[in-house]
Amino acid sequence: ADVLGGDDAAAVHQARNKGGWYVDSALGNDSEAGRIGATWAALEVLGALGRLDDLPAADRATTVDWLRSLATKPRALDQSGALARSLQLLKEPVSGALTRVAAPRTDDFAGLTPDDRAVRLADTYGYVLVQEAERRHPAVPRGTWEAVLRDGAETLPYEQLYQLVHVLKAAGSPQSVFAPVLKRLDRERLDDGTVRDPDAYIGNPDASLFV
Repeated sequence: ADVLGGDDAAAVHQARNKGGWYVDSALGNDSEAGRIGATWAALEVLGALGRLDDLPAADRATTVDWLRSLATKPRALDQSGALARSLQLLKEPVSGALTRVAAPRTDDFAGLTPDDRAVRLADTYGYVLVQEAERRHPAVPRGTWEAVLRDGAETLPYEQLYQLVHVLKAAGSPQSVFAPVLKRLDRERLDDGTVRDPDAYIGNPDASLFV
């Protein structure tokens, strides 16, 4: 409540394009992928503030139509996840084209580079978002990802840690699996409630967001 408020909702509304999507002017990315990501972020902010119902009916319909127009064919999993979550926030059904995807493979995970592992995790997170939007149980190999969490609970960047915890919670991992994560977060939390980035001495908004 102290971080987001009415001014933020107004700023999000101003970022809306008449075509139905939202634009993040700070990123300067007006590609289709950029529009999808910015729209997802904007709807998440409005949802967190309880302001999604403030959207005029015509504007909401235009955004839904735009999202549906992009959801008619399979896409990269990060985009599919963003589209599915956006539709879910607007209480709209998810297109079958988005849901016809399998969980990313993990049998080769040990041989991947760190960058490729991060991509594989992001893809799995996108897959889980699609399944959640359809109220389906995501078919991900818990054992593999729980091992990744055990090995990386102390070292993974917060965004990857957030994605990994989300994947495992959706997959039904027991609460005990997350104990190392909670221990790390308690250690990094500062007196003002923000969370310290591993490379900083002060609370970091991005780190606090993912926590």
